[in-house]
Amino acid sequence: MRIGKKLGIISIVLVFFLLIIVSVLFFLIRQDDYRGKYQAAASQDLLSKVATTVGTGQETEINEQELNGFLAYLMEEKQSQGVEEKIQLHSLYMTLGNQEGQAGLYASCSVYGISVGVTARLQIEFDPDNQLFVIQFLQMKAGKLSVPPQWGLQMIQNHLPDGMYIDQDCLYLPVSCIKEPLGKWGELLNIQKCFIQEGKLFLQTDSLWSSVQEWGQQYLEDIPWESLTEDWESKGSEIFSNLFG
Repeated sequence: MRIGKKLGIISIVLVFFLLIIVSVLFFLIRQDDYRGKYQAAASQDLLSKVATTVGTGQETEINEQELNGFLAYLMEEKQSQGVEEKIQLHSLYMTLGNQEGQAGLYASCSVYGISVGVTARLQIEFDPDNQLFVIQFLQMKAGKLSVPPQWGLQMIQNHLPDGMYIDQDCLYLPVSCIKEPLGKWGELLNIQKCFIQEGKLFLQTDSLWSSVQEWGQQYLEDIPWESLTEDWESKGSEIFSNLFG
């Protein structure tokens, strides 16, 4: 009897402490010190920078305001579709670091109706051969609660757009995934290099004009000049004979 009472008391104490732990964790997750701090007006100014590098093949600079303005524009477009999911992304904001590849991320989202602010420290690299962005999550927080990046990424794995995928603490973003949001310029996009440095995003793509020149040169090479020359000579001789024969 006494043993049963002791086990009952221990169970009650364990449940009590478990409730305290869950309450503390829930409280930390709900704390969002950055809510309202990172905001950008929706803008498509970034597209003119993409058009410049696609048209000329020259390197162009994209600042933090232009990048986040375009992210805000994409978020507005997504929300206008009215699709509701268990995990919903409401806004994205990126800070561009001074060291190469370094960036920060703030995402306002809701998980099963609970508002959560997610922050992360990133290392971003671009693979030109595979046309692939590799985004490594070095640190991640949900509210004020630090979470392992791998755990956080697994939470969103089934909610990623087609083509994007996760491996360990890295998110892989193929260039093909960003072509549609960039419209007609995205269709022509083939990135040579893309990197973050000194608080800016540097982008360089293949030149549309160079592609046209290559196509024109190939087209000219495919023309059977020798055959055409022989035909012209034959027709010229025939015309000359008819006129003066």
